[in-house]
Amino acid sequence: MMIKSPLLNELYKKLLNGDSNALSSFWGNIKKLGGTPLVEKDTSNENHALLTFLFQSSNDNVVLSFYSMSKKQMIRLPKTDVWYLTFTTPYNTRTIYCISPNDSLIFIHDNNFFNINLTEFCSDWQIDPLNSYIYKIPPYLTTNGKETLYSLVDLSDNKKNKDLLFSTPRKRVPAGKIEVQLFDSHLLKNRRKLQIYYPSGYKKFDEKSYQLLVVFDGDTYTDLIPTPTILNNLIDDRKIPPTIAIFISSPDPNIQNRSVELPCNISFAKCLVEEIMPWVYHKLNISRNPQKTILAGSSFGALAAAFVGLNYSETFGNILCQSGAFWWHPKNIRESNWLIRQYIKAKKLPLRFYLDCGTLENFQFTEQGDSPLSSVRCFRDVLITKNYKVHYAEFAGGHDYVCWKDTLGDGLMTLSSHN
Repeated sequence: MMIKSPLLNELYKKLLNGDSNALSSFWGNIKKLGGTPLVEKDTSNENHALLTFLFQSSNDNVVLSFYSMSKKQMIRLPKTDVWYLTFTTPYNTRTIYCISPNDSLIFIHDNNFFNINLTEFCSDWQIDPLNSYIYKIPPYLTTNGKETLYSLVDLSDNKKNKDLLFSTPRKRVPAGKIEVQLFDSHLLKNRRKLQIYYPSGYKKFDEKSYQLLVVFDGDTYTDLIPTPTILNNLIDDRKIPPTIAIFISSPDPNIQNRSVELPCNISFAKCLVEEIMPWVYHKLNISRNPQKTILAGSSFGALAAAFVGLNYSETFGNILCQSGAFWWHPKNIRESNWLIRQYIKAKKLPLRFYLDCGTLENFQFTEQGDSPLSSVRCFRDVLITKNYKVHYAEFAGGHDYVCWKDTLGDGLMTLSSHN
């Protein structure tokens, strides 16, 4: 039996030799080491670690899930209640995860997002009892409308060097202000919250107009991803020009409506361009030059940004996509990567792109075998082939807010540098 983890392999050998105290000693040692997941050296690559998730259970199966995107069955050590799963991963890996004992195995046996009942998919999840680091997802981002807890693994130096991150508030950095507006759409016949970020020192009648950032999943990008703080720091460091940001939320109930509006919905795109943007132009001192306008989002929000860019490049010239759901396809079309194929067919447009994705997003997600990571790479390759300006980055993590909050600044600097 091949076991990558040296500590787990040592336990297995002791058990084979009849050591009756080996199991209790093992769990005691894990607690002394600081809990789980277990981090060990990868002797074949000094820049990588062996990251082993552990769980103690007498159930028939145990599943590890990275946020809401993947499920991987853990392996049971023979004749024990020890379940494990080992990954070879860079030392700067960050992700949130949960564990599901006696899981329904939904999505493991049917790798098709459109067949998932999301409530059943995550009904048995729980935090890792031996991991003290907890990450909270607020109710408006969950399928059951309740706050959800995840376990956090962070192998990076971020916890030690928080002051170096744009996502961490800094002393003596002038803070912008947030204004909340309710916006009624005649096209969509609904109401949503808009949040407007004004940089410190904003003047409506300044001679020079401001760069504009428009972000989908507005509550996410003000709560879990502290974009106002990121903008404060980037502007103060002169990494980007003074920027106004518009955070667009989905109508309540948020989680259901976003899955209708964001995936390549032309009615929502028209609402953005024909209703919200004219209102923004009238209210704010912003540039109408599309090359000074950035449209951003993550997952379905990134998909929406790329879709709007394809249809309205005269309004948005810079597209920032974090872990874009480019694997998506309409329900009446079985072939995945629908939007990528539209870009293949279309003539080249005056657009610039920032794309990123996590290396842990490499699990099968569609019937055709696509993973979120492979679809983002495919989109990158198509854009490069068509001579678009593309900045592409991969981070050591999953489909996670903990990663997006630290890569958003990179995307803003990249796209602002062209303005």
